[in-house]
Amino acid sequence: MTDASMSRRTLLKSIGTGVVATSALSSRSIAYSISFATERDSWDATWDAAVLENTLLRMDKTFETDADLIAGHVGPEYSYQSNLRSQVVHPTRTSMEYALYLLESKDKHRLELAVKVLAKMEELQERNPASKWFGLWSWYAEEPLASMPAVDFNWADFNGSLLLCMLFRHRARLAPAVVEQMQRMLRRCCSSIKKRNVSMGYTNIACMGTFVSLAGAEVLQDDELHVYAQDRLRRFAATIDQTGSFNEYNSPTYNKVVVQNMTRILMFVKDPTSLELSRRIHERIWLHFATHWHLPTQQIAAPMSRCYFNDLGTQIWIQKALNNSLLFVGKAQLRTEPLHENEDVALLDYRCPDDIRAYFVATGQARVHREIFLLGSPAENAAKPASMDVAGTTYLHPLFCLGSANQSDFWIQRRPLMAYWGTPQHPIQCLQLKVLKDDYDFSSGLFYSVQSNGAVLGQICFRSDGGDKHISLDPIRDHKSVLSRMAVQVKFDVWKDDWKFFVSDEQVAATDRSLPVDSRLCVDAGMIKLGFRFLDPRFAAYRPNLKFIRSTEVAMFELTLMSSDWPMTVDWNDIQPAGCGLALLIAESGTPDASTLPTSFEVNRFDLRRQGDLSVMKWRSPDGELEVTAASTVRAGDDMDRAFRSTINGRMPPMQRLSDVRLAG
Repeated sequence: MTDASMSRRTLLKSIGTGVVATSALSSRSIAYSISFATERDSWDATWDAAVLENTLLRMDKTFETDADLIAGHVGPEYSYQSNLRSQVVHPTRTSMEYALYLLESKDKHRLELAVKVLAKMEELQERNPASKWFGLWSWYAEEPLASMPAVDFNWADFNGSLLLCMLFRHRARLAPAVVEQMQRMLRRCCSSIKKRNVSMGYTNIACMGTFVSLAGAEVLQDDELHVYAQDRLRRFAATIDQTGSFNEYNSPTYNKVVVQNMTRILMFVKDPTSLELSRRIHERIWLHFATHWHLPTQQIAAPMSRCYFNDLGTQIWIQKALNNSLLFVGKAQLRTEPLHENEDVALLDYRCPDDIRAYFVATGQARVHREIFLLGSPAENAAKPASMDVAGTTYLHPLFCLGSANQSDFWIQRRPLMAYWGTPQHPIQCLQLKVLKDDYDFSSGLFYSVQSNGAVLGQICFRSDGGDKHISLDPIRDHKSVLSRMAVQVKFDVWKDDWKFFVSDEQVAATDRSLPVDSRLCVDAGMIKLGFRFLDPRFAAYRPNLKFIRSTEVAMFELTLMSSDWPMTVDWNDIQPAGCGLALLIAESGTPDASTLPTSFEVNRFDLRRQGDLSVMKWRSPDGELEVTAASTVRAGDDMDRAFRSTINGRMPPMQRLSDVRLAG
C-alpha cells in the first residue's frame, strides 16, 4: 500500500474537513483532534510586552557590568568551533541580542547600557580591512578569532541582522555618534558577507545574509551593495526553484531563521521588486514548514537536515504567527516559560499566510507527505550512473509521525529516521536512529532508505572521504580513522515504566541486557506499537553484538559493529564489507498491523542478497514490498550515492515537488 499525490488546494481542503483523498489511508485511519487552551484572545501588543519582559528579566541576570557583556558558561562537551571548556565565557552574539532588547524597553537606563554594549561590540569586531576575518567576531570574548579552531563567518550575518533591527527601530533615540558606530560595524559585516558570497544552498545563512545585504544597502546608501543584494535574492529564489524546496530541509531552527529574515525584509526593506520576490519565498518556507507539522505532538515531523534538539519546545513565534489559534503558552505563563528561539517575537510581525494555517490547527486524518529536497547527480557513463534525488517521506498519523530521508549522513544535526508519538508533553516521546564512532555522531555514516506509511527499510553504510565529528570542519584524511568503537543506536528520548518490551515474541524486563543480533524487537508504548530488526550487520571481520541499555528515562538498542580495548587506526579501504540493514514498523495499537507486528519481522519476510559489491534487501512489510540496494563496500561518497536504488512494490517511490510554482519567474 503506497500513498498518492494530491494538490496543495485539495490537501488544504481535506485537512479542514477531516478527509484526505489518498490511498495511504485505510479503514484504520481515524480523525484526530487536539485540545487547546481556553485563552483565546488575539495576539496584540500586550503579548509582545510580556515576551519582552520575560527576555529582559532572564538576560539581566547574566549581564556583567564590568565586562559590558552577557556572561555564560560552556561545559566540557566537544565543540568544533571553540576550544574553551568548562568555564565562564562572554558570548558576543548573545550580547548583541541583549543590546537590541535593552533598546526595546524604552527605559533611559537600559538605553545607556545598550550604548555601552555596542561600544564593547565594536571593540571586539575585527576592524582591520587586510584581515581575512574583517567584520567578524569570535564566539566568546575570551577566545580571539586567531585562537578559534574554526572561525564562524556566520557571525557577520547574525550580528549584522541585529544591528539593522536596532537601526530601523531605534535610530531616532540614539545619539549621532552611536548611530555612526553601528553603521561602521554594519558596513564591516556587509563587506564580510559580500566577500564570502556563501552558496545559496546554505539556506539559513543564504537567507540571513540576503536580508543584511538588502537592508544594509539601503541604510548605508550603498548602490554597489544593493546591486549585489538584488542579485543574491534572485539566486536564492532560483536555488529554491531547482526542487521547489530548501537544501537545508525541514530544520526546526532554520525554518524559523528563513521565516524571520523574510519577515525582516518585508518589514524593513523598501525596494518593491525585492519585496515581491521575498513575499513568494516567505510563503514557500511556511508551506514547507506546515506540511511537516504534526499537530498531536506539536512537533515538526522528520526527516530533518539540521536539528539541535529533538523536542521543539515552546515555540511562541509560531503562536504569534497563527494569532493564538494554537497556544503553546498563555500570557500569564510568559514570565516563567523559557523562550528558546523566541526572543525576537516582540519585534517582528510573524504571520503565517492564511491559506496555510489549516495545516497547523485543523483536525485531519493520516496522510503521507513526500518532498524532493536536493537534485541528484546526472549519469557520467555506464560506470557512474545517475544518483537519485534526495527526498523525504513523512507519515503523519493521528497518534504518531514517522519520517525518513531516502539518503543522508549521520552528522549530529541530521535526523534521517525519526518518529514522535503521544501528546505535546515534555520531554517528548520519540525515537531516533544514530551512528556513533566512539560515542559521538559519525558524519561519514550514511543512510539509504525507502518508506511506505509506517514501514521503513534502510541500509546503514560508510563513506571513506567524509567528515568525522563534522561534515567539513573535521574531515577524514587519507581514508583513515582512529577509533575504538562503531555502533548503531535506536534511541528513545523517553522510556516509560509501563511500556512492554518483547524479544522475538517473548516479553522481557526493560533492564540492561545483551540480545541476539538477529532478534525481532517490539516495544508496546501504549497507544502505539513499534518493531524493528537489524539485518546482516557487518564490519570487516569484527563480530557485532546487540544490547538494550536503559538509564533513568532514556533507553536505546545499541548494535556494536566493532570494538577494541584501545584506539586503533582503521584504513577504510580494508573495512569490507561494512554496514547493516534496518527494518522498522510503527502501528496504532489495536489495529491489524499492530497485532501482526511481530510476524512482520520473521525471516521469511526478508530476502537479503549480495550482487558483487552491492547489498540488496527486500522486505514484505504490511505496507508493501520494500527494496533497497546500496553499496556493501566503503567508497567515496559520490560513488555510494550512485549505487543507491529503492522500490515500493517493484516501482520507484514517487518523487514529488513541494510546489511547481517558480519563485524566480
